[in-house]
Amino acid sequence: MKAPIIERLKKARGFFKLGEADVAANEWSKAARNFKLAMEFDPRNEEYKKRFVEADAKGRRQQAEKQIELAKKAESFSSTKEAFFHYHQAVGFDPPMGEPFYRLGKIIQANGNDNKGALTYFRKAVDKDPQVVEYRLALANVYEALAMKLNANREFKAILALKPDHEEAKAGLKRTAG
Repeated sequence: MKAPIIERLKKARGFFKLGEADVAANEWSKAARNFKLAMEFDPRNEEYKKRFVEADAKGRRQQAEKQIELAKKAESFSSTKEAFFHYHQAVGFDPPMGEPFYRLGKIIQANGNDNKGALTYFRKAVDKDPQVVEYRLALANVYEALAMKLNANREFKAILALKPDHEEAKAGLKRTAG
């Protein structure tokens, strides 16, 4: 009975070591896969779980950054479809930064004036980076375009809390007051 358990623990340790080597090579997605396998062979090992969570988060960010870079290149060549594809891929990794959500929202908005579609991405951009005035302004303007005056007013106020001299936010606050 002990032999199968010992074999599982050996396999877990082997996958963990592979994951550590992947970390050393800055291959976070590969590391996450190996740490996950280590966890499956030894589900009680807290270190394996901890390393998996860390590698998974870094791997997702790394993959998102690659997609963002490809999207920016596509934008520089005015290839909107390709930029859309890569930003969409990036947000699928749920990165911690708001930029890909914002840029995807801008593309959606510009290509078909789909404010409802853009709204989801602008909200997420603000959730990820609430201090970025540009994201809040895009969200406020979409709320206003969708006749959601209270929400727009709230965002214009938030912008002014971050940047009290922001003229566009001051004008938006006046338009959406009351």
